[in-house]
Amino acid sequence: MRNIKFMTLVGAAVLLTGGTFLVHAEDFPPAGLTTFLAPGPPSYISATVFLPGDTLVIIQARRVASITINRGDPFDPGDGLREIPAEIIAVSGHGFDSLLGDFYGQESPDFNSVGLIKALSPHADFPAESYFDVFAILEFPDLGITVFNKDPLRIEAVIFDIPPIGDPFSSSPYDSVLLYDYNDPSTEVGWLTDVYVYPATVVPIPTLTEWGLIIFCALLFGWMAWMVVRRKRTVTAGI
Repeated sequence: MRNIKFMTLVGAAVLLTGGTFLVHAEDFPPAGLTTFLAPGPPSYISATVFLPGDTLVIIQARRVASITINRGDPFDPGDGLREIPAEIIAVSGHGFDSLLGDFYGQESPDFNSVGLIKALSPHADFPAESYFDVFAILEFPDLGITVFNKDPLRIEAVIFDIPPIGDPFSSSPYDSVLLYDYNDPSTEVGWLTDVYVYPATVVPIPTLTEWGLIIFCALLFGWMAWMVVRRKRTVTAGI
């Protein structure tokens, strides 16, 4: 009887969590916000930046504080391949370069980094193609300059889940955009290319529903541990 109760509780936990402990999702999730935290390497964002004086630098922001993506509801546009409209609404990053010193990156408040997630097959939502047209602001305090792009730089990836942990996004090696002085938007100061985003250790912040599932599972495992201890005490007392 105890084994039946135990298997029933485990089955309920798997059903409530959508089986996410066992397999990747096959269907797109509903609309919502996803915020990722990147505690450090190997997660990083890199880019090649050309600045005044023909300075070419490959920068890497390995201390990305957060990335927030807003997703719409999945829908079929009529071609049988479901898609999700999405937008990067916040990015906060920090890195260090031996030539440039500290630098900071963020999502542009003046332009929208919109994108799309689209299924590759009518039979399953994943894998899916995903892209974002990125607008960013890069601040280099030691150089006394802040730059931004007026034209979007597209980054793309094939993703196997949402969140797309371990699925790198990158721009085309032939794409580049001009960088302008943020304090004098008419002045060109360089250009940006080869953007690469690798979310290897990005951890999504749980939603209220996910917190509920986490608490439920913690209580379940606590109950299991208590039952094991109680059973051992009963057996010992019988001896």
